[in-house]
Amino acid sequence: MTVALRDDYLAPGEWTTDDLDRLPDDGRRRELLDGQLIVSPSLTRLHQSIAMLLGAALQETCPAEFDVTQGVSVRTSRTRSLIPDLLVTELDAAARNPSSYLPNEVLLAVEIASRTSDGILLADPWDMDTPLARITPRSR
Repeated sequence: MTVALRDDYLAPGEWTTDDLDRLPDDGRRRELLDGQLIVSPSLTRLHQSIAMLLGAALQETCPAEFDVTQGVSVRTSRTRSLIPDLLVTELDAAARNPSSYLPNEVLLAVEIASRTSDGILLADPWDMDTPLARITPRSR
């Protein structure tokens, strides 16, 4: 979802990571895709429950040289900065407590897809024997 926040913001396609860094830290989730500012809507309970359960499952099975985290951006270029729902990174990169990672520091990026999302790529970064019920949120 792309949202114009103010009239004095840059035109679509002109945004860079430098511009993103100058925005206030007001809790809004902002990403860049080919120079276009993307402001995401609030996440749902189901989305957050899936992220929490999957993150815990990844953490339980994660080799010691990796780190599992969430909500940290990955900057692939000056006009792309995306925030995956979950990340698995090299432990050395995580040790510097970054606000963004470089692509070569990321081993796995997870985006939780909705029913309307197009295309889902599934890959196990290491051998995981986690039953689907382990990462499925409770519902009535």
